[in-house]
Amino acid sequence: MMMALGMLLPVLVVGFITMSILEERKRNRNKKKDK
Repeated sequence: MMMALGMLLPVLVVGFITMSILEERKRNRNKKKDK
């Protein structure tokens, strides 16, 4: 169990960071279109 959690935690963190970056890019695109 501990080994599995150790492997999953980094993957979840990386996935969360990538999703947040993608959301920021989408917002930036929308802002540029509005201007």
